Amino acid sequence: SLSVAGTLRFAHALSDGAVNDRSGAPVTTTLSFGGHILGRAVRTNAVGFAAQTFSFPPAVGDLDVVITTPQDGARHYCFSAEIHAAKEQR
Repeated sequence: SLSVAGTLRFAHALSDGAVNDRSGAPVTTTLSFGGHILGRAVRTNAVGFAAQTFSFPPAVGDLDVVITTPQDGARHYCFSAEIHAAKEQR
């Protein structure tokens, strides 16, 4: 479990082979923290990484990453997730 407040920077991509397979479906990643959905990121057939930033309030919990696609053939997918803690206010 994590105890944090701040932002989550999420970046994801498909491999070049997956991008070139035009029959492949988009890949959807759902990010949840402490049981609450932070947001969803959808990656279509496009070259390179796409990034999004999600905010979350102070909480203790697990970060859950659920990756789905309606057609999983040739969906070689990768992601990175970076948590940036909120700066303390004085």
